[in-house]
Order: sequence, then structure tokens, then C-alpha cells
Amino acid sequence: MQPFVDLPYIPRSPSEIIEVAFRRGNKKASSIKIKGSPIEKAKAKEIARIKTIRNYVRRRLRDICFGYPRLDELHPFL
Repeated sequence: MQPFVDLPYIPRSPSEIIEVAFRRGNKKASSIKIKGSPIEKAKAKEIARIKTIRNYVRRRLRDICFGYPRLDELHPFL
């Protein structure tokens, strides 16, 4: 079996990952509906935005890192 068939897409620059993460974060923050003072609302929205950005970047980098076969596991003649 060829180990390099299902390699993940790697963006040309880190800004591609960041742009997608911020778009998702903004979308999530705009969908938050909370009651309370304006400060509590802003705080909840920013926390949701930051968590969404963190989760996306972490998941994306983990998928890239673990999407490649380990060198220790490759056959020497591949």
C-alpha cells in the first residue's frame, strides 16, 4: 500500500489557516446570544471567538502533523 496517497492539504502560508480560523471565530461570536450587561456579553463573545480559533488551529495543525506517515514505519524501499 502506498503511504503517501492520503496526505493532508498543506496551505502555502500560515495566513490561510489564520484567516479561516478568524472567519469561523467571528461567525461563532455573532451567533452567541446572552443576557446580561454589555461587558458580560462582550466577554462571552470574545471567549467563544478565542476558543473557536484555538480549536480550529489546533485541529488543523494536528491533522497536518499526524497526516504524514512516520519515517520509522515506512518500508526502506518506498
